[in-house]
Amino acid sequence: MDNNSRMKNSHLDDYNFELPKKLIAQNPTKKRTESRLLITKQLRGPNNESSFQTSEDMFKNISDYVEPNDLLVFNNSKVIQARLNCMKETGGKVEVFVTKSNHTSSKDSSGQRYYFLAMVKPKKKIRQGMRLFLNQGKTSITVEDLYTDDSKICLFSANLPTFKLLETFGVTPLPPYINRLPTKKDSERYQTVYANEPGSLAAPTAGLHFDEKLISTLQEKGIDMAFLTLHVGLGTFDPIKTTEISQHQMHTEDFFISKKTLDKIRAAKKNKKRIIAVGTTSLRVLESIDDILLDMTEKVFRDHPDVLHSQTNIYIQPGYKFRVIDGLITNFHLPKSTLFILLCALIGREKSLDIYRKAINNNFRFFSYGDSMLVLKDR
Repeated sequence: MDNNSRMKNSHLDDYNFELPKKLIAQNPTKKRTESRLLITKQLRGPNNESSFQTSEDMFKNISDYVEPNDLLVFNNSKVIQARLNCMKETGGKVEVFVTKSNHTSSKDSSGQRYYFLAMVKPKKKIRQGMRLFLNQGKTSITVEDLYTDDSKICLFSANLPTFKLLETFGVTPLPPYINRLPTKKDSERYQTVYANEPGSLAAPTAGLHFDEKLISTLQEKGIDMAFLTLHVGLGTFDPIKTTEISQHQMHTEDFFISKKTLDKIRAAKKNKKRIIAVGTTSLRVLESIDDILLDMTEKVFRDHPDVLHSQTNIYIQPGYKFRVIDGLITNFHLPKSTLFILLCALIGREKSLDIYRKAINNNFRFFSYGDSMLVLKDR
């Protein structure tokens, strides 16, 4: 497809912007709610023309911009300590990043063995049957299968269940753009205060700005809240490699949503109350369940009467018609990423680029530990 025949703004370069490295937040703010907040509100003129009003504040004041009976939908997935810092018998360091527990086990002469998949760095000199050591050599994991040479994934086994292994020896899996080792503080701050469903390999970062006091303030104002679970995988860091954004294949992620949460969402839609997604993960789930909201019959919950388990690979790009959400709380995202493209679908590419340029000029902090943005659609 040549440039003349492709759709307007379908080229990946149309979603690029210059981001100074100094604005990539390497540490969280002293307090969760001390991050800055950029508010973007859609307005309608007398001839139904759309415009956006933008202002700045602190996140601790977000209750001033939401209304009683608004429904905030949070992702309560909990980040697991997925990174294991191992050593070979020779003393060489090896990083093992657990991506999936196989939920299988077997017995050998040493007892019960539990299996998991993990990325290995560096993999070049890793051999099948090799033991990698933790805890000053007192604990080890074994390489069971190397798979293919061009894959960083290996199959491992250990004598501890995977979640127990990670709970005991794992460290916080900070994203690749944070150029430092994790600290004890990260185990608290790279986690939302309401996280209670272990499974994510990266934090749903929009929720990092909330603390218990702010949540109480919102509840006292009459803001309703609901929770769902989407476990964030490493696919969230996958770059778009295609020239045309429409050709990108989105990764698939599991999500869980209770009947109670679905009932709240249905009631909010019926009563024309705003539904505000806290984070792009919550938004992607909400926009994936439109058909389920229309069909709340028993068959939806046939296997799990209280919780629906499904998957989504929804890819939201300009031209998408939002069916469920009326607003979004989100951080500032990478150029040419699916998350920035999602924002462009919500408020338009030119407006998104304009807002990001202003944010950069005003030294807003970007990515996981960065500042926040509240987008409110016109209803």
